[in-house]
Amino acid sequence: MTAPVRRRLALLVSAAGAMIVALDGTILLVAQPSLQRDLGASMAQIQWTSTGYLVAVAALLVIAGRLGDRYGHPRLLLVGVLGFGAASAGIALAPSVGWVIVLRAAQGGFGALLQPATLALLRLAYPADRLGTPIAIRTSAIAVAAGSGPILGGVLVAQLGWRAVFWVNVPVACVIAFSSSPCGRRHLNVPAPRGPTSPVPACSPSRSRSWSTPWPTCPREGGPPPPRCSNSAPPPASRRCSSGTNAAPRTRSSRRPWRAPHR
Repeated sequence: MTAPVRRRLALLVSAAGAMIVALDGTILLVAQPSLQRDLGASMAQIQWTSTGYLVAVAALLVIAGRLGDRYGHPRLLLVGVLGFGAASAGIALAPSVGWVIVLRAAQGGFGALLQPATLALLRLAYPADRLGTPIAIRTSAIAVAAGSGPILGGVLVAQLGWRAVFWVNVPVACVIAFSSSPCGRRHLNVPAPRGPTSPVPACSPSRSRSWSTPWPTCPREGGPPPPRCSNSAPPPASRRCSSGTNAAPRTRSSRRPWRAPHR
């Protein structure tokens, strides 16, 4: 698969995954009266069918992004879209409003996994100088999905009933899961390199030093040189010193000679 085709596929998967999450936030609004009559639910229970979904998406969005950074965004994308489809099928088969509320919250949790994963798919599939257009397309797709939710929901409820509002997510989720594997496996979940070519040093003195530790400008005369990371950059010229000098570590007063000492 060539790079342009892979990028278009990544854009399609990203936009579709973000659209179904936004679509389910508004598509149930016109189906709630039919759901209330069918399941005999109260007004408070009907309100929780939408509130539980939105609260789950908002509460778990940051956590989902952190999980994607830790375990890989393609894995989170696959888990999120399959879980979203399974939760949608469970809501369509729910025998009571209690099951609808619980499964809607689960659907929102899986939707929270989708949002950062679909955005990360674009960030790693496109170069930085060409990232603006796909992100704009994804954002526009989210707005279109949220706005068309009540219209699509009204058509489905009038023709097939309120359960069709959730059945429509199942084939879409299966298509996204099938299409995301070739474009996500190559571009995402790749560990950062560690070595001379890595922009991040493989070792760091952060565990052995603190903010109060002075920075030695050069090793003392006759002493061993300070330990250095093998791939760290050389110190700047202002911190180098000639060999054979017995220089003391720099302190705050030595860095600011124009200030008089406190008396």
